[in-house]
Amino acid sequence: MRTDGQSVANNPVLVKQFEVDKIVCEGEMQKANLSGSSYCRGLVDCVGTGIARNQSMEVVGKGCMASKGYVLTPVPGDLTDTMPGAIPSDEVHN
Repeated sequence: MRTDGQSVANNPVLVKQFEVDKIVCEGEMQKANLSGSSYCRGLVDCVGTGIARNQSMEVVGKGCMASKGYVLTPVPGDLTDTMPGAIPSDEVHN
C-alpha cells in the first residue's frame, strides 16, 4: 500500500515504479546481509547469527520501502501475525 493512498494494482505507472523500488530495496537488503562478520562458533551460534541477520535484512527492506512511500499492510484474514505464540505467516511452510 502506498502512503499517499493510491492503489498500485490499478495503475500501470505505479506498478512499474513499485517493481523498480522493490528491486532497489532488495539490493539494499542484500548489502545489509553481506555487511558485518559472518563468523560463528558451533551450530547454535550460527543459527542465532543467521536469525539476527535475517531480521536485520527485513528491517532494512521495510525501511527502504517506507522511504519510497510504501507501508506494509496485513493480508485480510491473516491473523497469524497477531496471535500470541503464532509463527509469522512468512515462516509457515506447507
